[in-house]
Amino acid sequence: MTSIKKLLLQNMLFITFISFTFLYFFWVVNEYAKFNEESESVKENFVTSEKERLKTQVQAVLEYVQYMRNQTGKRLRDSIKGRVNEACAIALNIYNENKDSKSHDEIKKMIKDALRPIRFKQNRGYYFAFNMEGIEELFADRPEMEGKNMIAVQGAKGEYVVPDMIEIIKAHEEGFYSYTWSKPGDLDTKYLKIAYVKYFAPYGWGIGTGEYIEDVKKEIQEEVLERISKLRFEKEGYFFGSIYGGKPLFTKGEITRGAESIWELTDPNGVKIIQEQNSAAKEPGGGFVSYFWQKLDPEKLSPKLSYVVGIPEWEWLIGAGVYLDTMDEIILLKKKALYHDFLKQAVLYFAVMIFLFFLILLWTRYQAHKIQSGIRFFSNFFKTASSQATAIDPAGLQFEEFKSIAVSANQMIETRTKAIQDLQESEEKFRMTFLSSPDSINLNRVEDGMYLEINKGFTKIMGYSSEEAIGKYSRDLNIWNDPKDRDRLVSWLKKDGFVENLEAEFTGKDGQIKVGLISARILKIGNENVILSITRDITERKQMEADRERHLAAIEQIAEGVVITDTVGNIEYINPAFKKITGYQKQELIGKNSRILKSGEHDESFYRQLWETILTGNTWNGRLTNKKKNGSFYIEKNTISPVLDKSGKIINFVAVKRDITDKIRMEKVVQQSQKMESIGTLAGGIAHDFNNILFPIVGHSEMLLEDVSDDNPYRESINEIYTGSLRARDLVHQILAFSRQESSELKLMKMQPIIKEALKLIRSTIPTTISISQNLQPNCGTVKADPTQIHQIVMNLAINAYHAMEERGGELKVSLKKVELRQYDFINPDMTNDSYVCLTIEDTGTGMDKKTIDKIFDPFFTTKEKGKGTGMGLSVVHGIVKSMNGEVQVYSEPGKGTQFHIYLPVVKSANEKQETQTNEPIQGGTEGILLVDDEEGIITMEKLALERLGYRVTSRTSSIEALEAFRVNPDKFDLVITDMAMPKMPGDKLAVELIKIRPDIPILLCTGFSESMSEEKIKSLGVRGLLLKPIIIKDLAKKIREILDGNENV
Repeated sequence: MTSIKKLLLQNMLFITFISFTFLYFFWVVNEYAKFNEESESVKENFVTSEKERLKTQVQAVLEYVQYMRNQTGKRLRDSIKGRVNEACAIALNIYNENKDSKSHDEIKKMIKDALRPIRFKQNRGYYFAFNMEGIEELFADRPEMEGKNMIAVQGAKGEYVVPDMIEIIKAHEEGFYSYTWSKPGDLDTKYLKIAYVKYFAPYGWGIGTGEYIEDVKKEIQEEVLERISKLRFEKEGYFFGSIYGGKPLFTKGEITRGAESIWELTDPNGVKIIQEQNSAAKEPGGGFVSYFWQKLDPEKLSPKLSYVVGIPEWEWLIGAGVYLDTMDEIILLKKKALYHDFLKQAVLYFAVMIFLFFLILLWTRYQAHKIQSGIRFFSNFFKTASSQATAIDPAGLQFEEFKSIAVSANQMIETRTKAIQDLQESEEKFRMTFLSSPDSINLNRVEDGMYLEINKGFTKIMGYSSEEAIGKYSRDLNIWNDPKDRDRLVSWLKKDGFVENLEAEFTGKDGQIKVGLISARILKIGNENVILSITRDITERKQMEADRERHLAAIEQIAEGVVITDTVGNIEYINPAFKKITGYQKQELIGKNSRILKSGEHDESFYRQLWETILTGNTWNGRLTNKKKNGSFYIEKNTISPVLDKSGKIINFVAVKRDITDKIRMEKVVQQSQKMESIGTLAGGIAHDFNNILFPIVGHSEMLLEDVSDDNPYRESINEIYTGSLRARDLVHQILAFSRQESSELKLMKMQPIIKEALKLIRSTIPTTISISQNLQPNCGTVKADPTQIHQIVMNLAINAYHAMEERGGELKVSLKKVELRQYDFINPDMTNDSYVCLTIEDTGTGMDKKTIDKIFDPFFTTKEKGKGTGMGLSVVHGIVKSMNGEVQVYSEPGKGTQFHIYLPVVKSANEKQETQTNEPIQGGTEGILLVDDEEGIITMEKLALERLGYRVTSRTSSIEALEAFRVNPDKFDLVITDMAMPKMPGDKLAVELIKIRPDIPILLCTGFSESMSEEKIKSLGVRGLLLKPIIIKDLAKKIREILDGNENV
């Protein structure tokens, strides 16, 4: 066996050797890393320096090229301006020398002959001249054009060259002009050209010449190439250049323009040299390209770095390069120097390591001897302490660690003595706890369940005394209601060693079933495995939980929403009915404050009174308007009650809520229906009286129109009276239709006249800050509709548009057109027609959001302030359109106005006709008529009209008097015309009495409104016809003939 001294010595030597070896290795690695770092630094600095040098040289050449390129325009302009000044000087000299001796035509010819043969710029340049009327006086390149008018001649891009030059001369007398023109000898190709023209005053000519920009650019490029190809820098530096795409320009002092493409030029590593240079040159500021290339020895390739920049206007790239092999030589010298330094330091380090190694060896042997002595001392102590209580004096020990061990050993002896005493006390406490615990505690064997010990809690819960249970088996006493529960307990104990909170049923001595919660562990007592089992009686708790589950199930299934909150309104529970009402999921509301449901419909005082009620322990009942998840409001009948704990403290609030939104909406509908019924009754009475007033006006104006000639100065005024009274009649019909006192009659019609009539009415109603524009196509087809309802649609939509623009003004646009809808254009599947008439009413008002659009057709929904709307307008429009098999479509955005599109199906019929007024003569007769009406003005007008038609008329203003007159001589009358609403005896009852006297008497009933006169009732009374006041005489005359001639149709 190895001693501590020997082990310590061996380990110390091993650790020392390993430590020195590791430190030496670490030093070597660190030195090598520093060497590599310095090598890379040398390389990077060298490359950076070379890059800067290359960039400086190339940028200097680039600046020269850019300077020369920028001289193109200036050189061209200076050249042509000088040429034109020379030409003008020549012409002026010829003119001055010959003006006194020769005619103008001769002088002009001399000038042209002098300028025509002059050529310059490698025969490209020539002179031209023209007069201010555009006649070409001189065209040196194309003499055949001289004498011709050049006003209409255009350049390749459509510019009028001569007119433009004339404008320059008129404005400035001279100037430059750019255009496209052909070169001499090449008339098919057009080139960009700059000309200079100058006014020659003696003959009012414009003399000029031009130069092609392309030619000047080529001259400058040749000049630039000649210069930069000869440039050098330092010993080996030279410049090179090529055209984008690989065509060479110059290299190593030689111009190579026109040589074969070097686009595919590749170095041994596969670098496409020219292609890489092209990519780098096109980058902003140019770029660097690395590759291998020949240096001095054609057989040997060296690394090279080039810098290239592009001249995109010429599609050139220029660059220069340097070889990088010089850098490798510098790095090699650096490596040799570092290697010599490394050898010197390695020898020194090794010598120091050997010296320190021997010192550590001697020190370790000394310390190991001291440690071995201390260990012998502790060995003797522990032998003594195993049989008796003893202690160590730490003062006699050399090492602090040994002193600490001595203190710990003394504490250990004290702790062991105290532990024995505590164990004895613990056993006594366990015994007392075991016996006095109210829970059932027992010890039983794992294998067979025989009870070894039980406490008083077992006796109280199960009913068995110690004598009755100890030594007995649980299966013999039928303790387990289900024996499988014990098997399950034992299985889990053997697997895990313990069981926590196992629920099982037990049978007491009295036969009652108990529910217990078991916690158990396996103990080793002697040589037996014993179960320590503690069972708590939870029978009463389980019964309470079952009751709570039943209550919760009831709350979960009731139709009313139930919410439980804490005392500040934070939601702790909601039932499914509440989720259905609000649209919120449980996880979205639990933990949130009930304020999330606030609609803003109630003020703070409302909520303050609610909280004051429930915080004082009282129940609050009332209605609340709350907000659903989707933002819509709902009304609930709410009962909020406090929940108290045993001490009477409020711990929660429970609210039971019933959604009564639909109930309230129906109440409003009923109220509105009653309101509308009242309005209808009022409208009917007004209509009756108003129609009675209109009837004489219509009749008298109609008779006056028949009596006066077309050229009578009063005819136009009478016609206006007649037209106005008919409009008033139509207005009454609209009132009756709105109040449902008059049924709608669908007939074939064109919508344009109705729309125009409605817009006239609207124009007179709304302010001039709102303009009205209409675009009604005349050939939109015919629809089957009620004219009054069409009028109502236009009025409702136009009034809504007016309200939307009331504050700021705007434009109301009304259009009517025919549209052809394909299948995928239909607004809904019920639209089966191909052709529809589309009525569009558009405003530039406030507009609506999507949420509002979804509700606008709901009855009683309105966004208008109180007094400006009932919420019925759009609902009525929607109902009318749907009754005509049409559709309504709405487009709107907030702040961008609203468009309503009304689609009504076009009726396709070969017999399609529009009702028109005809001027056919009114047919009269000679029959006897009994005329009855309680209005003196009406009966006077009617009698006069009928007598004008040839009838024999007996009139009465009392139905009683009329009945007596008929009874006296019933055969005197061929027809009875009676009003409906009369005092004492209305028209329908008078008709019954008259038919009793003479069953075959024809009766025509007139009424201001037909609230009780249906077609069936009229026929049942024996009445032959019904007319609505005010009646046009022509309609009355036509109806009379239909009845008397046997063609009556109610």
